[in-house]
Amino acid sequence: ALNTGTSSGAPTTDQRGVTRSLGGTFDIGAVEAYITVTPTSIPTGTAGVAYPGQTFNASGGSGDYTFALNGTLPAGMSFSPVGADISGTPTEGGSFPITVTATDNTNGFVGATSYTLIINVLVLDHFAINNITSPKTAGTAFNITITAKDASNVTVPSFNGTVNLSTTAGTITPTTSGTFTNGVLTQSVTVTQSGTGKTITVDDGSSHTGTSNTFTVNPGALHHFAIGNITSPQLMAFRWTLAGGMQSINLGGRAPNVSGVSDDGKMVLG
Repeated sequence: ALNTGTSSGAPTTDQRGVTRSLGGTFDIGAVEAYITVTPTSIPTGTAGVAYPGQTFNASGGSGDYTFALNGTLPAGMSFSPVGADISGTPTEGGSFPITVTATDNTNGFVGATSYTLIINVLVLDHFAINNITSPKTAGTAFNITITAKDASNVTVPSFNGTVNLSTTAGTITPTTSGTFTNGVLTQSVTVTQSGTGKTITVDDGSSHTGTSNTFTVNPGALHHFAIGNITSPQLMAFRWTLAGGMQSINLGGRAPNVSGVSDDGKMVLG
C-alpha cells in the first residue's frame, strides 16, 4: 500500500494487523484489502410463506470469492454457497442470528456481515368462506372455498388442519372437511333443505369460526317418498255387525270399539 503519510502520522499496522514498514516511499510488506459483504440488512419472512430470497455479494478484493454462512437458519430454509443466497419456505418463526462470510480466493482475505433473520408467525383468528352464489339445489353437491385468516384478514398458510361443517339448510355432507393446504381448502358439500337465507358455518373446535353469506336453496327433483316411523304394536282395523239377538264375541281380551248402531238395530263394531 502506498504510504502517503509520515512515520509519525501513518497507521502502524494494516487492516490485517500486519506491522507497516514506515518511512519509505512504499510500506514494505503491507498489503491493504478490505472485503465488504452486502447487503447490510435482509428481508423479514413469514412462517409458511416462501421467503423472498436474498443473494449476498462481496467487494473490495479480487472478485473471486467463496461464501459461507455461520449460524442456524429456520427449518425449511437453506443457504447455497454457489449462489450465495438463502431461500426456502420457513416452517417455524423466531429470530435467527446468522453471519455471511466472503473469502477472497486470490489472497485469502475475509469479510463478513452479521444479520438477524426474523420469521413472523401468523396466528389463526377466524375462517372466511368465499361468496356462495344462489341458487343451489337441495341434494346436489357444490363447492365452497374456506380460508384460514389472522386478525388482520391475512391468510394463515401454516394452518393445515380440518374444520367441522354445519348449515341452516337441513343437514350438510360431509360434517368434517378435508385437510387444508397452506391455509386454503376447496370442499364439495351437499345440503338437504330448500329455502332462502341459508348459511354454512365452519369451526376448528378451538373457537375459530366462520359463516358464509346467505344463499338460496331450491328443492331437488322428486326422487322418492319417505314414510314416518310406525310404532309397534298396531291394532288391526275391522268391521262387522251384530243382529238377531245376543251374541258372544271373543276379542282376545280387547274391549270392542262401538262405532254406531244402524236403523235396523244392528250394532256396528270397528
